[in-house]
Amino acid sequence: MQTLLTVLIEISRVLFLLIALYVLLRILDASAAELAFKRAIRRSGPGRFMGVLEVIDARHSEFIGERYGLKWENEIGSARRCDIRISDPKVQKKHAIVFFQGTQAFVAPMGKARVYVESRLVSGRTELHDGDSLQVGEVLMVVTLL
Repeated sequence: MQTLLTVLIEISRVLFLLIALYVLLRILDASAAELAFKRAIRRSGPGRFMGVLEVIDARHSEFIGERYGLKWENEIGSARRCDIRISDPKVQKKHAIVFFQGTQAFVAPMGKARVYVESRLVSGRTELHDGDSLQVGEVLMVVTLL
């Protein structure tokens, strides 16, 4: 009985170490992917990307973590030709536009689309700041300006 208990303890230790190693490798992989994304944005040339939109909450969890580089003008919607395509039933084909004037970023809803900045419904051109939340349909994104 004592040897069986000793064997089970040793197996538990090995399993714990394997699980800890797996978690560590996943963290390193995610960090490397984030670093590669930031380098790609910086390498894309001066003025190509002005910021990033990152999905932090969505009805469908596969969109969480999705990132979109922001250019001078970015159309958001469910249509295939949109720069930032969001497949959500509450997102119109051409829902909103995020654009830059100088170093300032703005969002403007298109038509009767509902767009929220920091949980407030916006009706016209609204300035975006670094760290602002932007909600389109049931997709919540955070704005990072470079």
